[in-house]
Amino acid sequence: MPRLLLFLCLLGPACLGLAAPFTMVSFTPTVARYQDTLYIPARPLAEMIGATITENYRTTTLKLGSKSVAFTPGKAGAFLLFNGGLAVPLQACAAALGIKVADTRNTAMLEAPGGQPITLTIEDSLGDTRDCYDRAWTLFMMKPDGSGLRRLSYCNAGGMGMGMVSFAPDGSFLLTYNNNGEAIMRRTAARDEHVVCGLGGAGLGMTLPVSADGKCFFVHWDNQVSRIELADGMKKILSPANEYAISPNGKYLAAVQQQNGGMGMLQMVTLDNNEQRELGFGTNPVFTPDSNRLIFRVGGNDAQGKETDALILYSLQPAENRTVYRLPGGHNIPLAFSPDGKQLLFNSYASRALCALNFNTGKMRALTAWQDGTQFRLPRFTADGKAVIALQADGDLFRINADGSRSTRLTKGFRIETFTFTPGGEYVVFLGMAKEEE
Repeated sequence: MPRLLLFLCLLGPACLGLAAPFTMVSFTPTVARYQDTLYIPARPLAEMIGATITENYRTTTLKLGSKSVAFTPGKAGAFLLFNGGLAVPLQACAAALGIKVADTRNTAMLEAPGGQPITLTIEDSLGDTRDCYDRAWTLFMMKPDGSGLRRLSYCNAGGMGMGMVSFAPDGSFLLTYNNNGEAIMRRTAARDEHVVCGLGGAGLGMTLPVSADGKCFFVHWDNQVSRIELADGMKKILSPANEYAISPNGKYLAAVQQQNGGMGMLQMVTLDNNEQRELGFGTNPVFTPDSNRLIFRVGGNDAQGKETDALILYSLQPAENRTVYRLPGGHNIPLAFSPDGKQLLFNSYASRALCALNFNTGKMRALTAWQDGTQFRLPRFTADGKAVIALQADGDLFRINADGSRSTRLTKGFRIETFTFTPGGEYVVFLGMAKEEE
């Protein structure tokens, strides 16, 4: 028996019925041309050429075979990047490590001894060194407790930088978009990528959620929700919508169509047969994790004429049913369910706090008060349901215990636009940049 267990362990976690650890390779960096010198981030350079990198507060050392080179911030042209190590002069680094570099003005081709040629885009940078990589949207990754912060992208792309990513349910690939409005697909564990199709445009914080079977993705653009096949880029318009939600199992679309500037008409679409059902007026649809229920908001006034909200919990399976939850004050917007579907996060304007509604008791409780009077954005439960990750108005991420006992700042000095969890919830991936100095 011990030998059998050892054999199974050598085969890997998948053989034991365990999920393999999530692997995320950083994106291919661009080369920055600044004051007639080419610069490249040391960390992704080391990954691409197979060099080892050693970093401390004084020096960054790259070693390739028997050759090595060390750089110090502020000396020999090297400069610090925001949570990303050092950017180093490419030509000086290449000469010390024996790497061939060909500069064709728009591209740089690198070839390490015994390696394959690597072609990188060159971007011209003006102003100061922060314009090379740190004044554009950048992807970062960390664990839900804030540890292990790691920078994933290094590019400027005309001031846009990276687009937000969406992951396949099994974590094998991701989707993002570029500043040309194209959907880009790449494996999470490799840098190879290709253009799936043009999207017609792209917006900051835009996401391209992947279907449950990993064969297509959804896009919301120009007040329409469309489904695009990954195999051939074929596009099908599903419904007009000012806002929408796709069920986790990929079977249903909830689309809100605005009516004369007031509360929109909510429509449920069954995607495999295009069956459509009008659910009445409502906004902010959110599906439960099991896809069997949908909650949405209906605004109005109570018997005394005071503004109030009704949250409608609509059951799809096993039979259609509606449960109404009336909450004090207006603008109680449903945001996210707990993993077991028993609690709902929402911002309460009456309490000026991030709150949770318990469906078993029908009662709400405040988790944490808004900071500086500004509501939390995009709160989501962690995979174990023990905490909530949310964005504060100052641009940083917070972790809030699910029982409301503690709130902890996870990031500092960021201007974060949006975030997501990797499949399984092992990591938080977010899109942000350095907060400009006041």
